[in-house]
Amino acid sequence: MKVRVDPGHYGKYVNQSPVDITYYESATVWVLGNYVAEELRKLGVQADLSRNSIDENPSLVTRGTDSEGYDLFVSIHTNATGNSQGSDVANWPVCYVQVSGASTEIGNRIGKALMPLFNANKWECYSVKNANGQDWYGVLRGAASVGTPGLIVEHGFHTCPADVALLKQDSFLRKLAQTDAKVIYEYLGGQTIVNPSSNMLYGVVENVPKNDTLNVRIGPGANYDLLKEYAHLGNGNQIDVVGRDDTQKWFYIRIEGKYFGWVNRSYVKIV
Repeated sequence: MKVRVDPGHYGKYVNQSPVDITYYESATVWVLGNYVAEELRKLGVQADLSRNSIDENPSLVTRGTDSEGYDLFVSIHTNATGNSQGSDVANWPVCYVQVSGASTEIGNRIGKALMPLFNANKWECYSVKNANGQDWYGVLRGAASVGTPGLIVEHGFHTCPADVALLKQDSFLRKLAQTDAKVIYEYLGGQTIVNPSSNMLYGVVENVPKNDTLNVRIGPGANYDLLKEYAHLGNGNQIDVVGRDDTQKWFYIRIEGKYFGWVNRSYVKIV
C-alpha cells in the first residue's frame, strides 16, 4: 500500500480563522498531514508527504501528479464558509472527490468516520467540475492525470468556533489522523481494526517460551516485518490493547504510550 499525503497550502500564516486570529489553516494541516502519514506508517502503509517542509510550495497540479504509482492521494485541509465568515452552523466534514468517481467510496467512508468527532449531524462528499468537465481542484486534476484516486478531506470548519477549539488541541489532531489512517488502511485492503471496547484495554505479555520473545509486527500476521521502533516483548511487559484484526487472532497494541504494532493475541492476557 502506498499513499501520498498532501498537507494543504504552505507556510505558517495562510487562511486565518475569522473566529480565532491565532488559528491558521496552513499551520494546522501541516501538523495534521504529518500525523496522518505517521499513523499510516504504523499500520504498515508506505506514506509519503507531498512536500518536505511547511514552507515548500509545489504547484497544486504537481502535488497531484507526484502521486503517480500510489494507491491513493489525499489532501488534508480544514474548511471555511463560502464568505469566510464565522458560523456556528457549518461544522461537518467535507470530502471533495474526483469527477471520475474513483475516490467517491473512500470519501464517503472518511466523511462518515469523521462526522461524530465534530458532533456533526452529516457529512458531505461530492465532486466539482471546471468548464472542461475536469476536476476543479488542481491537486485532484493532477492525481487523475496519472491515474491515482484522489480526494481532499476538509476536517471541519475553521469558521466554526467549536471546531476551531477542537482543532487547536494536539490530541484532537492525532485523533483525526488515526481516524483517517484507519479508514484508508481498511479501504486499501488492510485487516479491519476493531475497537475491542469503548475504553482502552490493558494487557500483559505471558506464555512466551523461555529464551524467546514475542514479535511485534507492523501488520496483523507473521508475514509482516517487525516494528522497527520496538520489535520484541517479553513475559510481564505491559501494553495497551487498542484494537484487533477481523480474524481476532492479532491485537493492535500501544507500547510505552507511543509505539504501535501488532502481536499474536495468544500471548497477551487482558487485565
